Amino acid sequence: MTSSYMQATLTRHHWLALKRRRLHGDVVWLSEEGLTLVSEGRLPVGACVHITLQTQEHSLNGVPAQIVRAEPGMNGTRYSLRFHKQRVIDQGGTVTLRLLSYLAQNFKQ
Repeated sequence: MTSSYMQATLTRHHWLALKRRRLHGDVVWLSEEGLTLVSEGRLPVGACVHITLQTQEHSLNGVPAQIVRAEPGMNGTRYSLRFHKQRVIDQGGTVTLRLLSYLAQNFKQ
């Protein structure tokens, strides 16, 4: 079974409520270490976020990550993110890591 289409929602962490934002985008690359998505929203490089991944078959909520690159383009900004896997482990999220691994292995774009 392959996931041919995946959406992501990024929720930014910030101590100031006005700077907390949500960004939606289409995943174009996924691995166990991170992902790349294209979105029309705007978030800065270095922002810490929680990611929700959604396919037709699965939903994975609250994966902590950090934006490591943002490349503006004609179809929106291409964001590269790195997962904070140690935070997932610290919070007892081994099932989350297994599902993330499954999604990464079966993701086809």
